[in-house]
Amino acid sequence: MSMIALAGVAGPGAAAQPMPQRCIGQWAGTMYIYQQGRLADSVAIRFSVAPLAPDSSRLQWRMQYVHATRPPLTKDYVLQQLGPGQYQTDEGNGIMLHDYLVGAKLYSQFETGGYQLTASYELLPGGQELLFEVTSGQALPGPADSPVKSIAVTSVQRVLLRRQ
Repeated sequence: MSMIALAGVAGPGAAAQPMPQRCIGQWAGTMYIYQQGRLADSVAIRFSVAPLAPDSSRLQWRMQYVHATRPPLTKDYVLQQLGPGQYQTDEGNGIMLHDYLVGAKLYSQFETGGYQLTASYELLPGGQELLFEVTSGQALPGPADSPVKSIAVTSVQRVLLRRQ
């Protein structure tokens, strides 16, 4: 999951661009991974966003995880605007996630392997920091007739990315 650069540098009309386009560029930070409320691990992150020429409504969204003891892992995605406030992340393997933009924050929710995940990218005021966060958890057992199911958040991944 990634964001955008050249247009992301503050300048005339920058605020009029949607948040993903304002993220174009190179970003870096350290992701902290929490399990059951305790810090379990950390990993260096490199994130880059670039327009896929010539269509600037499609962005390369690349996240590279650089762990001290494991080989780097790169996630290459394409983020495409579908309509006002609606985006789609193409993970390149037939998986398409729907994303929703509210202000300067892009959200997606999905389920995999019985886990519910929420991911968000938030471009912070000033445009030089981007907060990426993923929470995950599973539904807790409850009364079968209850219209509400509680989800226990068991994992949080958070990184404050800084524009390079």
